[in-house]
Amino acid sequence: MRFVMLCSLCFLMYIYLACYAVLFQPAFASSTEATKIKSYVGCYYYNPDHPILGAYQNLAYAWALDSSGDYLLLDGYYDGRFFFVTDHNFNFQRVQQLCEQSIPPGMQFYSAEAFNHFLDRYPSGIGYSVKKDAVITKYVLFGDSVSDTGGLHKWIRVFPGGVYWNGHFTNGWVWIQYLSTFSNNMPVINWSYAGMKTSRFFIAEDDSKVFNFFDYVKTKLTGNFLTELEKYLAAPTFNLSTTLHFIFLGANNYYHLMGSSFVMEQIEKESEGDAVSPIALNYANKSAEDIMTGVERLRQHGGRSFVIIALPDLGRFPTRDFYAHLMKNLSRLSHLHNRQLKKMVESYQQEHPEVKMIWVDAPFFMQQICDHPEEFAITDTTNTCLKTITFRGTREDICNNPNDYLFYDLAHPTSRIHCFLAQRIYKLLFEQHLTSSPPMDKESVYRYCVEESERILIP
Repeated sequence: MRFVMLCSLCFLMYIYLACYAVLFQPAFASSTEATKIKSYVGCYYYNPDHPILGAYQNLAYAWALDSSGDYLLLDGYYDGRFFFVTDHNFNFQRVQQLCEQSIPPGMQFYSAEAFNHFLDRYPSGIGYSVKKDAVITKYVLFGDSVSDTGGLHKWIRVFPGGVYWNGHFTNGWVWIQYLSTFSNNMPVINWSYAGMKTSRFFIAEDDSKVFNFFDYVKTKLTGNFLTELEKYLAAPTFNLSTTLHFIFLGANNYYHLMGSSFVMEQIEKESEGDAVSPIALNYANKSAEDIMTGVERLRQHGGRSFVIIALPDLGRFPTRDFYAHLMKNLSRLSHLHNRQLKKMVESYQQEHPEVKMIWVDAPFFMQQICDHPEEFAITDTTNTCLKTITFRGTREDICNNPNDYLFYDLAHPTSRIHCFLAQRIYKLLFEQHLTSSPPMDKESVYRYCVEESERILIP
């Protein structure tokens, strides 16, 4: 009887989530044809004496006013995900200035969002233009939950919440937000969503291939890189030659495989000694090929600058007992992923000397943190701050000092680590002449990341 009731409950939940995904699918699958519209601007702010908690708790907004005292109304176009400002007189700094004049005195500005009933992502992020003679005029990022700045939460309104800050899968800002700040508030168009894989190859097509219950939901919620890329390219184009594209993907391809005992057992059998598992190599090659296919599509549309971020060693992430035996395979897969992807990046650079390919060695960065945690202002490199596996939870589920940890949960670093990673990437951009201001020295980076990671985080 209990089994029947449990099956009935699971079926009803399955129907609910499936219907939810289908009903709200336009947020991801809406037409990529641009709509010219005008949009008001909502200025999100918070009380600096009270940190922002969970998903938008303690955040409020006020309407931006222009210099005459009227509601600020911007001309632009909407591509199904972002509102792009076409008036070059309104850049990020100008809108922030107007917002700071419009919010209550003593409040701290957080972000500006587009508000218009034509936006099916309401409110929507804003894309700005910067001076035309700049080498790089905007950052565009394709990533997963590590890079998600609240995009998934804005859409489904369910998770992450509670123990996660403002729809991020950590306790504060993620690396791209810090990087934007280091880059003089460079405009960022973030196409990152939790659960995103590189292509449909890694997504279950029918029930017989679903490795676990949530695979179906994930396919509806997060899509995949190559599909989302085509939507991005079909939108009204800005100058891709002055756009720096970041790609930080692949982990979900391999997490997806953890649900298949057959695949995991095969990789284990084929990896005895120093042997390379053919099946693991096949998956790693496919992941790398997907990423390079995306790079080529962007180059065909004028893209010339790319940052490819390697995967950290996924097998070194914290785990629970029921996954412990799989971690060695995750290490094998992430290692092969990076090896194959780096080969393809180097080969592509030789074939296309007009393109800049910047490789970010995330495994080496992670190793440095583990070897010298004191240099990154942390003390724990093995445990998680969160005490339970949850995407909501309560304050009791959070450790006392989140930023003392490398890992916030089982798969995501704390905001402090994001800050140090951003500065590492910024230094690479400076070395490649993609940014003009020199990076901070080591002591300044340390001080900045400690102070900023504590500024508006879950206490």
